[in-house]
Amino acid sequence: DPTNEPATVTNELINFGFEYVWHCHLLGHEENDMMRPIIIGVAPKPATGLTATPGLATTTVLNWNDNSLNETAFIVQRATAAGGPWTDIATVPGTADPSGKGPVSYTSTGTTGTTYYYQVIANNLVGYTQTYTLPVVGYPHPSFDSAPTAPVSAITP
Repeated sequence: DPTNEPATVTNELINFGFEYVWHCHLLGHEENDMMRPIIIGVAPKPATGLTATPGLATTTVLNWNDNSLNETAFIVQRATAAGGPWTDIATVPGTADPSGKGPVSYTSTGTTGTTYYYQVIANNLVGYTQTYTLPVVGYPHPSFDSAPTAPVSAITP
């Protein structure tokens, strides 16, 4: 890893976004590992059509439309006031729909009779994200977020 601790790397599908290597014609730079990759990530298109419907017991069912081709997850946020402060309550994996138009849903649990406001942010996490045991710190992985959806509210039954 970047701190020179040994790290076991396993083969898995990794979102590297758009990865490029700084180009140089000096052979000494290549031989001495002075050519570094640069990762360029793109924020996904925002989700749309967020709805919140009271469900069974103390649940609220959230539904929204995936409008992006490159999201890795959706961050679901909740607040007790329309203007926030917002708290992350869940991370929902991105859809595998190649058209980027797949419907997505999540069921939130809350306190009976409480009005909650919800918003969803599409996220594109780029890089090798495997977690390691200490003292290894792992590798950097930038995160790119879309704008949040317009907040919606629901009263938990």
